[in-house]
Amino acid sequence: MPVYDLINTETGDEWEQTMSYDDMKTLTNDGTVKILYKKINFLHAPGSDGGGKVPDHFKEVMSRVADANPNSALAQEYGSKSTKDVKTRDAVDKIRKKAGGSLIG
Repeated sequence: MPVYDLINTETGDEWEQTMSYDDMKTLTNDGTVKILYKKINFLHAPGSDGGGKVPDHFKEVMSRVADANPNSALAQEYGSKSTKDVKTRDAVDKIRKKAGGSLIG
């Protein structure tokens, strides 16, 4: 059964209670007791950014998508890193900034 964080709106008392969904609806029906929504904190291992290692096959797929869309933000991160491609992206970015918006292409 789920655990609900509840608050009594008249007294300000907060508590947790394990109950079924139907029991929760019955309890909160009159308006004096409401569900208190709290932010959930996820714990990570020390020194971890919370994510795992990205699989190599994911990087390959992202590289293919970036190659098919050379003027996208995805191409900046996963696209080809050859000198020609980097200079082309820099030139497109320079023109894009000068034009004041996105370029179709």
